[in-house]
Amino acid sequence: MASKGKPKATTVKRDPNTLVAKPNKERAAVLAQVAVQPSIKGAVTIKEYVKEDGDLDLMRLVDELSDQEKAVNDGNLKHAEGMLMVQAHTLDAIFNSLVTNRKIETKEKAYEHDQASSSDFSLGIMRGCPGV
Repeated sequence: MASKGKPKATTVKRDPNTLVAKPNKERAAVLAQVAVQPSIKGAVTIKEYVKEDGDLDLMRLVDELSDQEKAVNDGNLKHAEGMLMVQAHTLDAIFNSLVTNRKIETKEKAYEHDQASSSDFSLGIMRGCPGV
């Protein structure tokens, strides 16, 4: 007995690295949107720099960033504020590490310079002494 109902929708497997444009949208319009849409630019950047065990799905990243963008536009700043606080602490740690390492390198170079100058001075004195 055959069941009568809606035909089953076939799922088309799509490339997770490809942005899917709305139908009937011309290529130039899609490229312009990609160039200025923060959620798309952010998703492309995240996909490039965040290497996970699995492949990040570009369209799902765009959707998630769009949802977060909408939340901010609706006045919900919890995620954005949390992210900014974490980034501030992270950047502060990186900055302080770079400054500290630079300071150590500068001191080491100054020490090496002092040692070289001292050796040159000692050699100069020894050259002036008879019998050395």
